[in-house]
Amino acid sequence: MNDLNPNINKIENTQTHVAISPRATADILTQIAHLSARIDYDAGLKPAQWAALRYFSQAVTNHRTISAYASNNGVTPGAASQVVDTLVKKGLAARELSQEDRRVVWVHPTEKALELLEQDPHETLTSVIHGLSEKDQLALAQIMSHVLVNMLSRIP
Repeated sequence: MNDLNPNINKIENTQTHVAISPRATADILTQIAHLSARIDYDAGLKPAQWAALRYFSQAVTNHRTISAYASNNGVTPGAASQVVDTLVKKGLAARELSQEDRRVVWVHPTEKALELLEQDPHETLTSVIHGLSEKDQLALAQIMSHVLVNMLSRIP
């Protein structure tokens, strides 16, 4: 029995057909997001800062801009710029002016950021997902991608 979220009990106690409301599913997703954010805070950075570090460390060079990060993460360029400012102040990111287009500023993670990412708290959620069967991992990825695309399409 799970006392943290009664919606989980509805799923855990049903062996055959699971009938759960969209609201209950949304509540479960929200709780996962909150737990993930708490883990990020416990590791010393805000969730948005971790997201930016992950993005800039994985993006190909020509996508390492504030506008590309903002677009990819569904945030405003102003909010993305503030996150990058904080990362630069913490020594976790560096800005570089483009030689070809003076309007473009590249953002690169520093060595300190790459070392920090080796202890990325995101790995907690990754390991939980890794514990699922390959079939369930694929189904989860497809469903969550669909949810994300639909959520992003509703943001003005």
